[in-house]
Amino acid sequence: MEVITVRCSQVIKKLAKLLAGECTPSEELAIRRHLGNCPGCAAELEDLESVGLLLDLLEPEPPPADLLGSIMAGIENTSEDKNKLPALRRRPPYRPAGLFRDLAVAAAAALTVFWLGGSLLSPITSSADGKLSGAVNGYIRYTGVAVSRTNEAVSELNSGLFSSAGKFSPIKNKTGK
Repeated sequence: MEVITVRCSQVIKKLAKLLAGECTPSEELAIRRHLGNCPGCAAELEDLESVGLLLDLLEPEPPPADLLGSIMAGIENTSEDKNKLPALRRRPPYRPAGLFRDLAVAAAAALTVFWLGGSLLSPITSSADGKLSGAVNGYIRYTGVAVSRTNEAVSELNSGLFSSAGKFSPIKNKTGK
């Protein structure tokens, strides 16, 4: 048989089980060994035994005389209630105005959350926004200069080609004559 060691907290939890005779033989042996060495737990067992003896001294109270009749009447009332049809519940009328109002409130709440959320994130995104704006402005500035130079070159070419109107003919150049 295996020897089990137990603590006071475990023994106190199992004292009622011991008094009821519900412990396994190894549990009972371990508890009895502990009780032999621990006066606190032994005193707790004596207290529980005395409570049990006091409860045994009490005489049971007789049931009321009309207990059977009241139980049977309750059973009969229950069976009568089962034969009745259940009351129908009225549904609230369908109100689309309420539905639209609820949807409008939900949409307003969502917009408010997103609007406030954007302002809460602005310190984080402002630095990225500034860098992006600088990059876009630089691109526009450099491409603007390039476009203006290209436009100047095209206008000079056009003015040179069309100022000597008779000297240049695209058809003659294509044929090589």
